[in-house]
Amino acid sequence: MNKKNKLWLFITITIIAAGLSLSGCASLKLEELERDTVEGPRQVGQGQDINPRDITVYGYYGDGSRKRVNISSSNITFNKDATGNQTVRVRVSGHEVSFQTQVMALTAIRVSAPPSKISYVQGEALNLSGLRVTGTWQSLPEADIGVTMNDVSGYNPNTLGSQRITITKYGRTATFNVTVTEPPHPLVGTWVIYEGPEGEWLYIFNNDRTGSIYSSDLTATPPKSSSTSFTWTTSGNILTVMLAGVTVRSTYSISGNTLTGRNINPDGSTAEPFTMTRR
Repeated sequence: MNKKNKLWLFITITIIAAGLSLSGCASLKLEELERDTVEGPRQVGQGQDINPRDITVYGYYGDGSRKRVNISSSNITFNKDATGNQTVRVRVSGHEVSFQTQVMALTAIRVSAPPSKISYVQGEALNLSGLRVTGTWQSLPEADIGVTMNDVSGYNPNTLGSQRITITKYGRTATFNVTVTEPPHPLVGTWVIYEGPEGEWLYIFNNDRTGSIYSSDLTATPPKSSSTSFTWTTSGNILTVMLAGVTVRSTYSISGNTLTGRNINPDGSTAEPFTMTRR
């Protein structure tokens, strides 16, 4: 076969294939929705969406066939917030059918699972992830109901202590509790003054403003260690440690994992600087 004949054969096959494709598209085109046989749930809970699988709609296609039409949530329109009789409209490819349903009032809600996060540091935003709220409707089974931040009240990120959070849906309420605590002070943790083959000397600062000094002497026989408790406060860049009736004041600053300080002498002068490293 010469090149000219091959070219005509290719063009012919392409045109036939395109024609078949267009013919197939035309046969799959939805021409009309069947109005008399549309079915959907006769009742739905207030605030609940209708599951597309619960709606049956048949349509007529370009090839003359009658088939069940696939429905998605975007095809369904009704007012799920208003109770009473509602017209549910189903619109597909420019064609529309409808059926009647009754939106049943929400009678109660309860927290079936609290949020995953219920402990917060002062200033943190409320997180509803993991929260499950179950709704109750007359004549319908219980089901989860969606909750957004607009449904929640009672949280103040700056108020320390336990807080009761209220969820309100269509006038029905449920609650759960969270706790807000102070952010940890930058000093909180374990700081190393010395650590080596001869032993170690550590300062441990707790968030409740208590602490301890731990030291070990590996050169002693046998090796020995000791721990002494203290309390502490800060004001600006001044650290005050109360230890066995003695008060020690120091200036301090923290950069990354390093603390640099100077003890303050009784006359107000400062001693040589010392450093500690966060463990």
